[in-house]
Amino acid sequence: MPLPEPLILGGSIIGFAAASVATFITVSYLEVKDKINNQIISGEDPYELQVEKQRKKPAQKKKSNKRK
Repeated sequence: MPLPEPLILGGSIIGFAAASVATFITVSYLEVKDKINNQIISGEDPYELQVEKQRKKPAQKKKSNKRK
């Protein structure tokens, strides 16, 4: 019966894909957790949006080089 061979191959491919996704999610979670812990240690609020920090700085205008 040739049916089990494609099922085993398909299961192996699905298993490999699932393991890859699980590894990616785990590594991403650990990187974010480490970044939050570093911000807490440095005394920053880890949940403050980066946009708010950028808005505190005055906006710098770019000089345009228009020739007339």
